[in-house]
Amino acid sequence: GIANLPAIVRGVVGAIRDAGYDPFVFPAMGSHGGATGEGQQEMLESLGVTEAAIGCEIRSSMEVVRVGETEDRGVPVYADANAAAADAIVPVNRVKPHTDYDGPVESGLSKMLVIGMGKQRGAKTAHEWAIDWSFRNMIPEITGKLLDELPVAGGVAIVEDQFDDTTLIEGVPPSGFLDREAELLERAYDLLPTVPFDDVDVLVLDRQGKDVSGQGMDTNVIGRRPFAINEPAPDLPDIKRIFVRGLTETTHGNAMGMGSADFVHRDLAAELDSSTSLINAITASTTRGVRLPPVVETDRAGLVASLSTVGVVDPDTVRV
Repeated sequence: GIANLPAIVRGVVGAIRDAGYDPFVFPAMGSHGGATGEGQQEMLESLGVTEAAIGCEIRSSMEVVRVGETEDRGVPVYADANAAAADAIVPVNRVKPHTDYDGPVESGLSKMLVIGMGKQRGAKTAHEWAIDWSFRNMIPEITGKLLDELPVAGGVAIVEDQFDDTTLIEGVPPSGFLDREAELLERAYDLLPTVPFDDVDVLVLDRQGKDVSGQGMDTNVIGRRPFAINEPAPDLPDIKRIFVRGLTETTHGNAMGMGSADFVHRDLAAELDSSTSLINAITASTTRGVRLPPVVETDRAGLVASLSTVGVVDPDTVRV
């Protein structure tokens, strides 16, 4: 999740109210929360974003309107119906490297408008077109269409440091929207935490979840991108085996990305919500991300299985 999110949203709500508007918040989550309005509001609440905490109404619905289509390929562009009916729209999101592709803008305000505000229908449409077109081309073009057709008054960009704490909050005006987001992405890359080794035999992760990364585990950190759409994986680090012990509480059973692991603990298998995970996979046009790896009963079994399948290693120098 985003650090200090309730306080940041409350501050944005207050500023919008001071400007003379009657603000409300809508979740821009694509298909998350089981692709239901109730599920998405529950996800907001689990992040501390409640009506009491932020001081305004939350309107959560999966209803969308078609706002147009892109000029180049005629891709339909969708937006949350509540947002489209508003006098002004202000997306709030963290700017960071994306787990599925590299481009001038990745995970941030633009993706929030295209994928998040598009809800399940918009997210599914975008992922389908990305198979042939790629996100790096599609996200900026659809963002431009949304900026032209909807009253996007600007965005609030957040950059976090390597300790997942807020290091920058900046208002981004609609003019130069994409250019400024690209500059903030460079800052986020500079702060991206990494595994301090190029070669690792076994990586053990306590938890994975959608609050950690859209793919459960940050592919930029683990060096694996096995289910990205026509995108190469990072060159480093080279990790031979990954063992995941469980899911985060706030992922609500969504195990998207577990397909990056080589082994998982039985706790993860017990915690996963197959329906929620499947909806996410279908929306993202990938099934490999939710393929269940071999399940082990104990932590010891996970380590033994991992070390037994990396080839010949010296116990004195093995990297775990």
